Amino acid sequence: MKKTINKNTKKTNTKKTKSLRKVILWGLAILYSAILILLLIMDVSVIYQHRQSVFRNWDSRNTAYTDAVATVIEEVNRNMYATYAYDQNYNELKTAVGVDSYVDAYELTEKLKGYINETADLTGYVLYYDGFERRDYKFASNYTGVKLQEEIKEITELLINGQEVRNSWYFVHGNLDSYAICVYKEVGVALCEFISLGQIKENFRKYPENENVTPFFIYNGNVLGLEEEKEAFEPYVDQILSGDFKISEDGYYISGYQVNDTDFYVCTAIKVNRFVFFSEYGVILVLITMVAIATVIILYVKMKNQLLRPLRNLTDQMNQMSLGSTIPFDSGSTLEELQQVSDTLNSMLLRLHEQEKRTYEETIERQKSQMQYLSMQLKPHFYLNGLKALNAVAINGDTEKIQDIVLQLSEHLRGKLHVEQELVTLESEKNYTNNYISLQKNITDRSIVVDWKIQEGIKEWWVPNLCIQTFAENSVKYAKLGNIMSELHIAISVTELNTEDGEYLDISISDNGAGYSEELLSELNDGIKDGAAGIGIDNLMRRCRLLYDDRAQFVFYNDGGAVSELIIPWKKNGEGREEV
Repeated sequence: MKKTINKNTKKTNTKKTKSLRKVILWGLAILYSAILILLLIMDVSVIYQHRQSVFRNWDSRNTAYTDAVATVIEEVNRNMYATYAYDQNYNELKTAVGVDSYVDAYELTEKLKGYINETADLTGYVLYYDGFERRDYKFASNYTGVKLQEEIKEITELLINGQEVRNSWYFVHGNLDSYAICVYKEVGVALCEFISLGQIKENFRKYPENENVTPFFIYNGNVLGLEEEKEAFEPYVDQILSGDFKISEDGYYISGYQVNDTDFYVCTAIKVNRFVFFSEYGVILVLITMVAIATVIILYVKMKNQLLRPLRNLTDQMNQMSLGSTIPFDSGSTLEELQQVSDTLNSMLLRLHEQEKRTYEETIERQKSQMQYLSMQLKPHFYLNGLKALNAVAINGDTEKIQDIVLQLSEHLRGKLHVEQELVTLESEKNYTNNYISLQKNITDRSIVVDWKIQEGIKEWWVPNLCIQTFAENSVKYAKLGNIMSELHIAISVTELNTEDGEYLDISISDNGAGYSEELLSELNDGIKDGAAGIGIDNLMRRCRLLYDDRAQFVFYNDGGAVSELIIPWKKNGEGREEV
């Protein structure tokens, strides 16, 4: 006996040693993978830093371009303010007319010509005086073209004649070019200094380092330029305004910066060569990493066949198990540990499936019993009163009315006894409710009027049995009208609701009684009281919870009488729309 125990112990130790060797083997592989990850991190870091350096270079180029444009605008601002605030000739032109205005205008234009020569990229000016009847203009010597000059005159003419023009900058695009125009307008005199944005673009392109750079402008959230420019760069406006500079899908790095105190953005689109993001050191490091990856792949193939693939098979089968699959597990592995896991899971799956089957059958049986109990709650007093009324009619010898009452009682009792029918069509529920109202009229001789409003095309909806009759019965029994001879009005409205969560049916029943008491309203709107098996409305609430879980809604309030509202999701017995 002792020898047998020693032999078994030896076998057990051998199995454990074999497993530990494999753990050590894969541990070395993990260590190598960690080194590989470190190399990859270094690759990413080097490439990222070089990439950021390239972006910084591009951004600095754009910033310098923006500063250059801003400098021109600032110089124009200084010139305009000096003229507006301190120039005597400009101030005299506000009131001067005739020959006097010529003299002042001449001296002022001579000074403005000097501004054009001193300020880089300033294209020219237009001066209006003598009550805006006369104008003088001057263009920079490098700005040629009669059509361009005429376009500027037309644009400034429109600005000066505009009623809402104030002393400010205006950025506009004509048929031939885009312009930045500074306008100072007073009574009888106005000065417009303008910059050709197209000329600024041409000057920018003269530098060799800007060969692959396309400049463009944005004003008030729109690209300022020709139609082809708008079509090309409009998709990037929001990106630029938010400062989210990145490479576009068509291979351009788009960036832009705002000129101070304006809604004007100077932007550039740089054609990107993907190889610019790789430095020599980065390329060497990538090659080393690729060699390391090849080595790891060889190790991975061996690991995959012995461990990874069997584990993946087990994982897939467990996922299928969570979806209800009962297919036995098979790891497909020769490893003893994984095969043992597979056998254990098969045993658990078998027991779980048997337990689920028993639980499901018990749940169905419990719900069926509860539904039958709720639906079988008959009201003996109602039927006794019916029999008494039938006896009274029989004494009077009204056989036709006796037949009506007997048929109505029979139909009413038949509906109460259909405990196995949880859902009925809306049309069927309507007929059952009308039968109940007619029966009440014959039993009590009470005047009851029912007004049905059912939306077209929804009579085939399936609704809980007695869902409308319960509220109608509640109105007949409890609606207080003050006078027993008063006519009871019951309004029943049924409409379909289309929501994001699907299709719902809104059933509303109201009467012209005194309405619910505040205490009863509070109790009804609090919902079902667990542990208390009620009747009537509480009964209906419990059945709806069994049918729809928490998707059915009940609302109770007063509006010229008691109003009861039930909202239920789509549900039917059969083919058609998606079931709840």
